[in-house]
Amino acid sequence: IIGLSFSADGRYLAASDTRFQIKIWEVATNREIAILIGHQSWVWDVQFSHDNKYLISGSSDETIRIWEIAIGKCLQRLTGHRDWVWRVNFIFNSQLAISIGADRQVKVWWWKKGQNLLTFTVPDFGVRDGVFHARRRLLAACGEEGIRIWQIWLGVQVKAIRDPQALNLRRLAFSPDGKKILGANFSRTIHCWDVDTGAHLFDLCGHPTQVGHINFGNAGQVISSCLEQIRVWNLETGACLRSIDFAADCGKGAAYHAPFVATGSDNGTIHLWNVETGKCLSTAGGSAPRVMSLATNPHNSIVASGKDDGSLSLWQVELGKLSTPITIQAHQGLAGGLAFSPNGKLVASTGSDRIIKVWDAMTGENLRNFEGHTDYIPQLIFADDRTIWSRGYDATTRYWDIETGKHGIFTDLHPQWVLVLARSLDCQWIAFGSYTPTLSRLHRSTGQLTSYPAVGNRLRQLIFTQDDRSIIGITDDRHLNRWDLDRDYHHTVAQIGDRDATAIVAHPTCPSLLICGNDDGTISVWDLELQTWSDRIQAHHKEILSILILRGSANELIAQLDRVISCSVDGSIKLWELKGYTLKQVDSIDSTKPYQLMQLGNNQGLNRSQLTTLVQLGAEFGHIKETDFFQVY
Repeated sequence: IIGLSFSADGRYLAASDTRFQIKIWEVATNREIAILIGHQSWVWDVQFSHDNKYLISGSSDETIRIWEIAIGKCLQRLTGHRDWVWRVNFIFNSQLAISIGADRQVKVWWWKKGQNLLTFTVPDFGVRDGVFHARRRLLAACGEEGIRIWQIWLGVQVKAIRDPQALNLRRLAFSPDGKKILGANFSRTIHCWDVDTGAHLFDLCGHPTQVGHINFGNAGQVISSCLEQIRVWNLETGACLRSIDFAADCGKGAAYHAPFVATGSDNGTIHLWNVETGKCLSTAGGSAPRVMSLATNPHNSIVASGKDDGSLSLWQVELGKLSTPITIQAHQGLAGGLAFSPNGKLVASTGSDRIIKVWDAMTGENLRNFEGHTDYIPQLIFADDRTIWSRGYDATTRYWDIETGKHGIFTDLHPQWVLVLARSLDCQWIAFGSYTPTLSRLHRSTGQLTSYPAVGNRLRQLIFTQDDRSIIGITDDRHLNRWDLDRDYHHTVAQIGDRDATAIVAHPTCPSLLICGNDDGTISVWDLELQTWSDRIQAHHKEILSILILRGSANELIAQLDRVISCSVDGSIKLWELKGYTLKQVDSIDSTKPYQLMQLGNNQGLNRSQLTTLVQLGAEFGHIKETDFFQVY
C-alpha cells in the first residue's frame, strides 16, 4: 500500500499500491466496491472529489487519472509530467485538479477538458514531498534546504523556511485553516511553523521510527503515524493524548477521518482503527505472496528469493533447473533486499522488521542478526566476505562487520540520500547513486571518495560491468550513463526509449551488452556501443523486480551455458538460456495463489471488484486467467 484516502463524508476508503491498482471500500460494511485498473506503474496518491463522485490518482507512469467511482472507469487521462506524479488533489469545488511531480513541475488542470491551465517549476532542492491548500491557493514543498511555499496562481514563492529543524523533511501537512504547516524529518520529530511568518512554533516528539504521515483532526488535534504506531496529539500543549501500537509492517500508508485512521501493510491489507478507543475495527484487502527479490551466489549453484510474506527460499540449480527449495520464515512482513557473500557461503536478507539477518547459504541456518536501521532497508551488498553495506529509507547508509557485530554509518555523502549501491567484482570499490544526478565511488582501502556528474534525474539502477572497467547507471527519466574507468571516467549518455528499466545486469561475456528487465515485463538487450536495443522478449506479465546472471558450471552434465533468472510482480520466477543476444525460456515457477483451483462459472451476488480480486488470487473465469480478465472487463 502506498496511498490511502477517505472520502469527504467518510463513507469510502481508497487505497493505491505497488501493483498499479486502486481499490475502494465502503467503510461501514467493509465491502470492496471497486477496483480501478489502468495505471502502468506504482500509484503514489489518491484523493476523492468533494462530492465523492470522482477519484484522482497520480502514478510513476507519469500520468494522472480521473475515475468515476460509480462505474469504476477512467474518465480522463492527463499527461504532461516527465517523471513520477507524487501528489494530486481536486481544487475549486473539484472543477480543477492540481499535481506535483518528481520532474519538479506543478500543474493545474481543467480535467473535464483535459487541459493544462498552468505549469510552473519548483527549484531543485531535493524535493521529497508537496502539499496543497486549496482555500489559500498555496503549495508547499520540502527538501534538503527546508520548506518553500508558493502562491499557485501566480507561480511565485511567498515564503522560505530554512531554520535547522526544516532541513531534510520527508512529510508535510497544512492545518485546516492553512495558517500552520507541520513537517516530519528523519529524527522522528514533528515540527510546526507559522505559514505567514515562518516562525517555529513547537515540536512533537515520541514516535519510535520516522513519521510517515501527518493529519489534522476535526477538533484541531494532530494524528500522525510511523511504521508501527499511531499517535494523537494536543496541538496547543504538544501532549500525546493517545498511542496505538501495531505490527512493524502495518504503517506503510495512512489516512484519517474522525474517528477512524486507516493504515496499510506490505501485503496489501488495510487496518481500520478507532483512534478514540485504540481498537482495530476491521481488516480488508490482502493478496497472494509474491517474489520481491532474487540473489545468486558467485558459484551459481544457489538462488535465493524473498517474498512479501517474509519467507526466504534457497534453490539449488541442477542441470539447468531449480530444485525444491529450502524455505525459511525469515522476517515479519515483507522480505526485501538479498545478497550473497563473494565466496557464496553466506546470504543476507532484510525485511519489514528492519533486521538484517545472515544465513548459511547451504543449510539455511541463521548465523547473525543486525539491528540499527529505523526504517525499511531496500538493498544490501556484501563489500567482502565479512562486511555488509545497507541503505535504508531512514536516509542512512550503514556497514556491518559479521565477525565482530560492530557497525557504522557512512556519512561522507551526507546529507544526500543514497538510492542505489553497487560493488565492483574485485571488492575494491563501492559506487553510490543519490537524489542528486551524481555518481560517487569509494575506494575501500584508502577511503578516497570521488564524484562524477550524471545526466538525468536520480540514479536508480547501478552496476559494474563484468570486467570492472565501466560503471553503468540508469536514471528515473531513462538516461543510461556509462563511465569508462580505464579512460579517466570517460562519460557517455544515451536515451533508452519509452520503457523504465527496473533491473539491469551486465552481459557475462560481452562487455558491450546490457540485459534489462523492464516495467512492462519485457527483457531487453541494450548494445552500449551502438546505443540501440538488440533484442526484446515478453518475459512476464508485469514489472520485472530482479534479473541476474547464472554462469554455466563445469560439473554440469550439459554443455556450459549462461543463464538469466528473473522475477516479476506477477509472482513468477523464470530461468532463461542465454545465447549471445537471445533468450530461451527453460524453466518457470509461479507463486501458489490461495484460489488457484477455483473455477468462476455462473456467479450471482459477486460484483466486478470481487470477481477481479478472485482472479488476481488465482481463480479462473472459464478459460480466462488474470492477464486476459482485465482486458475482458
